[in-house]
Amino acid sequence: VSIILIPVFVFFSWLMLFVGAGVLHLFVIMFGGKKGYRETFKVVAYSSAPNILNFIPIVNWLAPLYTLALQVIGIHKLQKLSVGKSVAVVLIPVAIVSILFFVIYFVFVFGMILAGNA
Repeated sequence: VSIILIPVFVFFSWLMLFVGAGVLHLFVIMFGGKKGYRETFKVVAYSSAPNILNFIPIVNWLAPLYTLALQVIGIHKLQKLSVGKSVAVVLIPVAIVSILFFVIYFVFVFGMILAGNA
């Protein structure tokens, strides 16, 4: 099973790196970024490095915060955006995904509750 799952996981992680950079770059464009997709991809790739330490108990909740901080700094430097715009570029997609996750979760939970009462 590991022989199949490890390459699938590596491929999916690699693919999501490009997708994540694409989504972030859409917001960079909306906020007036000066450089292309390649610079945004560099930011996403380099800022994801702390995630390799997620197996350490306390670090596993600090690494994503550090990743977001690195993305803000990288977008600010490489895309020539202000710090405020860089924060917005990074946090708006996080907020959208979080809201969608909670909406889907609550629809599922309430659906299960209603299905149990029927």
